[in-house]
Amino acid sequence: MAFVRQARKLVLPRAESVVSSGPPHSIHLAGTVLAKGWGVPHVMEYRDPWSDNTFKPAFVRSAVSDWLDSRLEAMCLRRAALVVTVTESFGELLRQRGVDGRKLLLARNGLPDQPLGDLHVGRTDEFLIVHIGSLYHRRDPRPFLVGLALAMAQLRTSGPSVRVVFAGEHSTRFEGLDLRLEVGRLGLANNVEFLDLLPHAEALALIRRADLVLLFAQHQPLQVPNKLYEYLWAGTSVLAFADETGKSARILRAADPQSAVTSEDPDAVAEVLCDAVRGGKHRSARSRNLSYLESLTVSNQLRGVVAASELLVSRWPGLAAA
Repeated sequence: MAFVRQARKLVLPRAESVVSSGPPHSIHLAGTVLAKGWGVPHVMEYRDPWSDNTFKPAFVRSAVSDWLDSRLEAMCLRRAALVVTVTESFGELLRQRGVDGRKLLLARNGLPDQPLGDLHVGRTDEFLIVHIGSLYHRRDPRPFLVGLALAMAQLRTSGPSVRVVFAGEHSTRFEGLDLRLEVGRLGLANNVEFLDLLPHAEALALIRRADLVLLFAQHQPLQVPNKLYEYLWAGTSVLAFADETGKSARILRAADPQSAVTSEDPDAVAEVLCDAVRGGKHRSARSRNLSYLESLTVSNQLRGVVAASELLVSRWPGLAAA
């Protein structure tokens, strides 16, 4: 394995632990090999599921590859000293699969370690809706677009103009469909624009200027798109297309009850959008749960991982006596 060979060249001989973070999940296999060879604990972090990932493209999987992924994952989990997950739901799934709960630890991706963003006031003549990032797997924007078309029919005679920005790599396509054609078909060409991938600072600035940001997390109850944490940091209202009982919806409701989680029914989407456009300039700062948001910062989330890793090292046979 190329990674293992390179790590052996670069890492000091007296490494105290090995930390692997995936995907790509092959990195966990490399971490397992290195930790065993050096006689140190292995900390294994999941940012997405491995063998449980239903979104792995069909063209790179087979019955044999699924079986191999399952066997390799089980081996890595068995040998890992600490397993870190970014959602409670995935941690519970691993526990049900037989992973010792004593070596499971939650550490979410987290909010940026910066002061929480001020609530957006916005222009009185424009209501800006923003989505940042790529559209892939089942993160389908079409229910939003159909709902937007219905909402625009109700809003044309009153209220501010509505502008929607999709910014990100391949933001004009979803599962082979050219979204620009869909936008034209729905009569939204004057309302929707597509931008290429933006530098991170510009993307954050756009989020903070928005009156509403979009989160597509359909059929992903175990995963939380990282953009949700940046949305919450910015203080912008969120319209989420997410599983009602999934982790994205739970975090969003705990952090900001005024944000909305909606179904993919166009009429329901249109109702949420009309309410947001008509009342979006009067959002209250008191709606945000600031203490909960503070607990979600990257530094607070990683503090437990650092403490657990240091405890492992201090008690690891051979290292403790060194």
